[in-house]
Amino acid sequence: GGRARAATVDVYDLRGRQVRSLDAGLLAPGPHSVAWDGCDASGQALGAGVYLARVRVGGEHQDVKMSLVK
Repeated sequence: GGRARAATVDVYDLRGRQVRSLDAGLLAPGPHSVAWDGCDASGQALGAGVYLARVRVGGEHQDVKMSLVK
């Protein structure tokens, strides 16, 4: 088995501005989920639309498009 690595999820709007950073903690290999409440870093609700999540685990990252539906 692999060892746990630090994971974060940074959420960006389509203009490329970072709106939120979520610390997922230490994750062991395998599937996981991270909840985002649809708010920016100051706690303000963001509008419905498409956002980009950059998932970072260790030194690797993957970008995922997601839709915020209200």
